[in-house]
Amino acid sequence: MSTMNKFMDSVYFGITLKDYVIAFAIILIACIIAKIFRYFLTHKLAKLADFTETDFDNQLIERLEKPLGNYIIIFGLSFAKTFIMFSGTFDLFLTNTITALVVANTGYLVFNISELVLRLFIPIVSKTKIKLDDDILKFANRSIKIFIFAITVIIIFDNYFTFSQRVGGIVNKLIV
Repeated sequence: MSTMNKFMDSVYFGITLKDYVIAFAIILIACIIAKIFRYFLTHKLAKLADFTETDFDNQLIERLEKPLGNYIIIFGLSFAKTFIMFSGTFDLFLTNTITALVVANTGYLVFNISELVLRLFIPIVSKTKIKLDDDILKFANRSIKIFIFAITVIIIFDNYFTFSQRVGGIVNKLIV
């Protein structure tokens, strides 16, 4: 047992092997929980949604499955990171990466739901005789998707590169 303790207490990059194993186990458990959650969502909750009159809830469950499961995995990554503390900029990079994953997943979630919400307008638009309504709905769909994508990318870049601080410094230098 003493040899195992010595082995687990060995240090690599300033972190014990025991902490690496704990972090890996947390990530593995988060992936398993996410898989169970996705199974529950698609097989159990979807069966309840089949009893409703509309197809909206079935499509909502389908579109929420991956992003919600991804949140569980991202939480596991974030929790595992608490056991592995790197020094300096690499730790900041990992923190920013986890934040970027949350932002990207949230953008993906909103992207999926926005398309579903806009589909609610198709029956209303199809009742009108004017073709312009169909074109406006398609334009709105594309515009909202581009807007969501752009906002997601801007937030991720701002998180990594802190544009607001750099641009603010450049503007201050230009003014003076």
